[in-house]
Amino acid sequence: MEIVRLLHIRDYDMHLGRFRSEVFRNSSNGSGISVFPVSCAVNTSGSVCDHTRRFYATRFIEPPIFWLIDLNDLPECSLVQSTSTSGDECHHNLIGLKDKAARRFFKTADVTSFSVCNGSAHGPVTWECIQQLHAVFLSTLPQAKPNNPTER
Repeated sequence: MEIVRLLHIRDYDMHLGRFRSEVFRNSSNGSGISVFPVSCAVNTSGSVCDHTRRFYATRFIEPPIFWLIDLNDLPECSLVQSTSTSGDECHHNLIGLKDKAARRFFKTADVTSFSVCNGSAHGPVTWECIQQLHAVFLSTLPQAKPNNPTER
């Protein structure tokens, strides 16, 4: 079974050339790692991209970026259904995956392991795409005011 882990471009580290391993760790509230099955998203919303926009538009910026993971490739863990606060009944938590094992697994992925939405469809992410999305994201952040000491 394929599952989706949504990624936010703010978590991409341009210096390391990868997403930070924190994006694939257990929630601080102990609920596990949030994911949703591809099959449920397609049945509910028509596509992974449309599902993301429908239920997670306020948490992730356009275009959505995600990691398709084959559940069989993960270290031993359980997939537990838990309706999201946005009402997504497809939402599940990966339970029983230790943070250290999750980080090790996540670090095996490079930028080509991830997908980006283009309308309702998705395709592989490229380094150039990540750089552009990261630059756009940074341009939306408030600019720090220069530190101008008062003249005497």
